[in-house]
Amino acid sequence: MASIDLRKSTAAAGRRFFAWWLGELSAVFTPAGSLSLAPFANALVLDWRGHELRLARRKGKRETPLAALPLEYPAEREIEHARALFRRGGGRAIVLRFPAETGLRRAVPLPLAAERNLRQILSHEMERLTPWPAEAVYFSAEVAERRAAGRELTAQLAVISAAVVAPVTARLRQWGLAPTALELAAAEGDGTDAGARLFGKDLPVPAAGRRHGRLLAAAAAALVLFWLGCGTLHYWRQHRIDALEAQLASARSKAEHAEVLRVEFARLSGSDPNLVNRPPGAVPLIVLLEALSALLPDESWLTELHLGHTGIELSGYSQDAAALIPLIERSPYFTDVKFRANLVRDPQLRMDRFQIGAALRAAKGEAP
Repeated sequence: MASIDLRKSTAAAGRRFFAWWLGELSAVFTPAGSLSLAPFANALVLDWRGHELRLARRKGKRETPLAALPLEYPAEREIEHARALFRRGGGRAIVLRFPAETGLRRAVPLPLAAERNLRQILSHEMERLTPWPAEAVYFSAEVAERRAAGRELTAQLAVISAAVVAPVTARLRQWGLAPTALELAAAEGDGTDAGARLFGKDLPVPAAGRRHGRLLAAAAAALVLFWLGCGTLHYWRQHRIDALEAQLASARSKAEHAEVLRVEFARLSGSDPNLVNRPPGAVPLIVLLEALSALLPDESWLTELHLGHTGIELSGYSQDAAALIPLIERSPYFTDVKFRANLVRDPQLRMDRFQIGAALRAAKGEAP
């Protein structure tokens, strides 16, 4: 019997599982799922131009003009058209962008240590740096340059007054086109640059604490995946081992049954010369025994076996002796299978005692 190396099979299963698990883990930490302060790469852009909004579809760094939507008394069909453009693009984001001249930009030198709480520090300094307090503006703060030697950095501050933004966002919300993000276009060019993404009271920035919370949640999810992965791998391995052990038990049962037949044959052959002295051209005895071993169910066994030149008689016990007749008839070696005596139920064994006789089919080349 061929041996089965459980360690190799479970190791292969483990490699397949961990390949899947690492893929799922990488998806948890994918950059696409992280919180970014950068402008949206794919969005419907509403470019504010005073009395109208110019709609464009942004894909990466490219923007494709779509339509114009007047801010004063637009037709319902124009509003519905803008909604349809948003839905057609997958409904990812609506970016409201203001021209550079509506806001203020300035470079702010700060100590290098300020980078950790850059937005908070600039928020405290807002009234000194701009004409407005922090609660009355939308702004972005990014590090433009770091000077490690002098332990200094330069922050780029972009600001727009909430008084400019509020009337436009109120109108958009009324139309069902509430902006997902707010941007201030770059000073150079014609205003199509994505510029800076701004945050404020109704468009809050993903603060450091929230980002850390997301990372902690992602780490917790990864830990849960790890433990689930370990448990799943253990279950997978155990299921595989159980299946292999079931196969081994079945093979062992068949081998033991064959061994019983062999021992029984050795015991009976001394009293029945026909078991040994087979006529020329007859079906080999080993073939007949293998056929009987394959046909008889595991819950049946023989106590006597008499083999003649033209037939065979079997005696033994079975839980369902009546089912043995059709089983033996399936063999190409036996025909005219029938009971030689009535079935007797053994009350102690709770099994049927049977006596079955069958004629041997003529082997090829043997006269009937």
